[in-house]
Amino acid sequence: IIRTARTIADLDGAVKIGVPHISEAICFRSADKSIWRICRMAMEIFTVGRGQEGYPERLMPFADMPSRLFVRGALPADEQKTAAIVGARICT
Repeated sequence: IIRTARTIADLDGAVKIGVPHISEAICFRSADKSIWRICRMAMEIFTVGRGQEGYPERLMPFADMPSRLFVRGALPADEQKTAAIVGARICT
C-alpha cells in the first residue's frame, strides 16, 4: 500500500505521502466493501488550519477558536447560517 501511495503521490507532484494518497492506494488494493466505504469517507474529509485559506473568517474574533477544523463536505460561505457538531474522540 505504501509503495502504491508513493507512486500516487509522485504522480500528484507531492513531496510527502498524504491521507488522500494512502486512501487511493487502499482503494486500488482491495475491493472489500467496508474498505471502499472507509476510502470514500476519508476522501470527503479534509482539514483546514487557523491562518490557512478557507478557514472561516467568522471564527477569528474568538480567543479560543479551533486551531484546526476537520471538514466533511464543503465549508459554507461566511454569511450563511450554520451549525456544527463538536466533540472529543475520547470523553473523560
